[in-house]
Amino acid sequence: MLSGQQIVEEGIVAPREPAAIQPASVDLTLSDDWFYRLRPGRVNIARERPEYEWQPSLALEPGEFALAATEEWVDIPPEFVGRVEGKSTLARMGLIDHTTAGFIDPGFHGKITLELCNVGPCSLVLEPGMYICQLSVARMERVDGVYKGKYQGARGVEGAKLA
Repeated sequence: MLSGQQIVEEGIVAPREPAAIQPASVDLTLSDDWFYRLRPGRVNIARERPEYEWQPSLALEPGEFALAATEEWVDIPPEFVGRVEGKSTLARMGLIDHTTAGFIDPGFHGKITLELCNVGPCSLVLEPGMYICQLSVARMERVDGVYKGKYQGARGVEGAKLA
């Protein structure tokens, strides 16, 4: 696993300020222009693309789910793999910032879409520019391919793409 300083030196991410560089990760911030909520209703996830509503601010009520993006652009080289994890302080208030998709494939580049969920008892108001998650990176022993998926080059929130 790389240290936070190594992550920066490898050009994987440029933090907004030096304080974002942690011993084994780099803190990422919440973008100010991409907040989406799933529209209430029923979605057949095998056949339908869900619909999202844009939100100008992000206050997550208990049980609510929304998509947001990191401000920072991430560039994972082919010989590395990334992982996005929550921040301890936010987790202790009930915020899950990557519900199940924290893995970042080798060769991915773009802003990271976060799947935010409030599992706590209080309303959580999130603000652009706040530290929202942390990126850790590990070197792979062998490279067998790179990411060529449907979310490559994301410039903001990417909703579910089923096909």
